[in-house]
Amino acid sequence: MHRFQTELLNQLASRHPVVLSMEQFSRDAQPVVNQYLAGEIGEDTLKRRANAWDNYNGSYRPLVELAKQRQLDVIAANAPKRMVSCIGRQGLAYLDTLPDQQRQWFAATIDTQDSPYKRQFKANMHHGTPSQTDDQFAAQLAWDATMAESMVDYHARHPGSQIVHIAGRFHVAEGLGTAAQLKARNPDLTIALITAVSVQARLADDAKDFRLQVMPMPQRWQSMDEMREAVSQMKGQGAPQCH
Repeated sequence: MHRFQTELLNQLASRHPVVLSMEQFSRDAQPVVNQYLAGEIGEDTLKRRANAWDNYNGSYRPLVELAKQRQLDVIAANAPKRMVSCIGRQGLAYLDTLPDQQRQWFAATIDTQDSPYKRQFKANMHHGTPSQTDDQFAAQLAWDATMAESMVDYHARHPGSQIVHIAGRFHVAEGLGTAAQLKARNPDLTIALITAVSVQARLADDAKDFRLQVMPMPQRWQSMDEMREAVSQMKGQGAPQCH
């Protein structure tokens, strides 16, 4: 899938102005991403200062290097992951505790009212009490809303550009998540969804929706004991500090 993303971006960039938008970098890292694209810092500094994901080298380096080679803008679209985790623990009220500069790293509007996306999230994600699940959904939506706002704001400043956004499947599946947040902010946008699937899945009703058939992913765990061991290790890593 990552190879396909790079090849698609390359083909589109050969035809017309195109911009790369990434879930994998957050708004606070935008200056660092810009410095790297301009050749002012090296890759190690980019990864450290921009908190690159652990799988950056194997999954996202080709996209960024292509953007750098072709002098494409890269939108660091997301909200900071460590702070999104605090919403998951405290709810959206956490945003009210932030200084103005940090509050701007999140979308101005995060509407958690009932929606098909919220119902799908609750059906698939179980995070303890109903209140805890609501806070986790608020964190999820903060992620989606911020990515959508980042793209809509960029498009308003550069209306002639096509934006290619890279995000996990749940953020865009069936036209929900980030895709729905884009439509809410600018209904006139034309959105095409390309989703990697290993089995047949329902297409979105109100978007140009395409399926890329891929091989199934390896099974993460073969037993409940493996899963419990992994979850136990994750819990032992500790939670972020929310101020």
